Amino acid sequence: MGSRTSIPLEDKELSSLCEETKFSHSQLRDLYGRFLELSKDGEFIKRSDMIRLSDLKSNPLGSRIVDAFFKDSCSDDESMDFTQFAKAAAVFKPQRKHTSESALNSADSKLRFIFNIYDLDGDEIISQDEMLSLLKMMVGTSVDAEKLSQIADRAVMDGDDDKDGVIGFEDFKKAVSHIDASKLISIRVLD
Repeated sequence: MGSRTSIPLEDKELSSLCEETKFSHSQLRDLYGRFLELSKDGEFIKRSDMIRLSDLKSNPLGSRIVDAFFKDSCSDDESMDFTQFAKAAAVFKPQRKHTSESALNSADSKLRFIFNIYDLDGDEIISQDEMLSLLKMMVGTSVDAEKLSQIADRAVMDGDDDKDGVIGFEDFKKAVSHIDASKLISIRVLD
């Protein structure tokens, strides 16, 4: 028989985690194996553990993705246990037809996650300065500063539905309402 990673949760806790995340027991077991690969002590993962992932290391927004992953998932904002990790990872779980979604992988949660990537200072708005900073992260020096500033200004102006000069979460949702949010940030975490 092959070895299976045992999750250090009571059956009731594991069932509750399955219900909350919509991961199956098998998927949680696989996710726990991934958690152990990332963790240095087997109990917690830290931001620095996550940023070592090759997909994040090579992504210009990798550090922002890690920040958003940790934002609402842990109390100290620096490390998380497996339960917190599984709940945070649930936002990446694809939504499938004929299956219920959890609050953790709902379209709204996916949009909130993306919004948090753009909201650099965590003040619940995306300013022109934040948009400009993100554009600089994404394109580096391949576009001149004046052009980037114009793009940032235009992006904020177009996304600012309530015309207060910034993009709040409700503005953001309206701006991307033409996109199928169930497909956003959905990756095959497991299967």
